[in-house]
Amino acid sequence: MIIESRNGNNENLVNYIKEYNGKVQVFNENRIKTVSFKEVIKFYCENKINYCETVEMTYTVRKPLYELENIASCFVRTSKKTIVNLDIS
Repeated sequence: MIIESRNGNNENLVNYIKEYNGKVQVFNENRIKTVSFKEVIKFYCENKINYCETVEMTYTVRKPLYELENIASCFVRTSKKTIVNLDIS
C-alpha cells in the first residue's frame, strides 16, 4: 500500500505519523493536547460524552469508544462504556 499526501510533500505526512503514533488527541476546555497511550488509564463514556482519564486529569475525547478500542492492543473494553489500558505503568 502506498500513501501519499495531497500536495506530494510526503515529508509532512511522515512527520505527522511519527508525532501521533502512540498518542491520542484529547481536549481540555478549548485546548487540544496529545496524550501518550502510556499515560491513559481508561476511556469511558458518561452522559454521551467520551472521556480519557490519566493520572494528571480527565479530558474529553471526540473519537467514539469503538474507535478508541482499536487504536492499540493494550486497550481492552471491559464494559459497554469503559475501555481500560492493560499496559499502564
